[in-house]
Amino acid sequence: MNGLLTALRVELLKFRLAPLVWLTTLSLVLLVPLISVGGYVLASTAPGTPTALKAQALMHGAGWEALYSLAAQVVAPALGLGVGTVASWCAGREFTEQTVVGLFAQPVPRAHIALAKALITLGWAAVLSLLAVGLVLLGGVLSGLTLHGSLPGAWKLLVMAVLVAVSMLPAAYVASAARGYLPGIGAVLGITVVSQFATALGGGAWVPWAAPALWAGIAGPVIAAQVSPLQLLLPALVGTLSIGALLHWWQYAELGNTRD
Repeated sequence: MNGLLTALRVELLKFRLAPLVWLTTLSLVLLVPLISVGGYVLASTAPGTPTALKAQALMHGAGWEALYSLAAQVVAPALGLGVGTVASWCAGREFTEQTVVGLFAQPVPRAHIALAKALITLGWAAVLSLLAVGLVLLGGVLSGLTLHGSLPGAWKLLVMAVLVAVSMLPAAYVASAARGYLPGIGAVLGITVVSQFATALGGGAWVPWAAPALWAGIAGPVIAAQVSPLQLLLPALVGTLSIGALLHWWQYAELGNTRD
């Protein structure tokens, strides 16, 4: 336990001082609510403009349902890319910057270091999700919507965001196994493309990275109701397996061995 606490303190210090983390945080917290609420307001006040027509095409229902469906369209890909990129950086930066020797020389078990990286990334993603959803809720109220009926949709959007974040943890394992954060970012882009194609072909509910967004209503309430609890558990399963693989790799990896 002491080793894990030490690893958490050190990794948290590196995490909060990283420009990439701050840039990603500010981008997601500010741009996601701005695009979501701005699109909803334009669709409501200037329905004939080109931007409003594009926003209307992404919305389903009216009122809070419309706003949350548009927000889900924005949150899912933006958060997935952001969390996947940060997870890749967090797991692979020491290899890219060639400072990993110091980690291997520490008395702290390497599995604790890897777990600290995963926990800090997930904690950051959860706070980020809460802030983004809270600002969407606030923006909806400021745009004229009443609080009545707003909380169920906000809760659903928050659960979707957390599940999306958890499902991006494979990027951390790829970055570790490939010894650099760029392969991890490549995995994030590949996951995003696969998810988009699977959703377009009608099989997105069985894709861990697409199921939460479908459940949150990006394709309408009918498709959302068809997402089963089992399909919604897939992102959590992917995240759990990824953490297990990450810990195993870090515990038994050897410097200079490219075939771990």
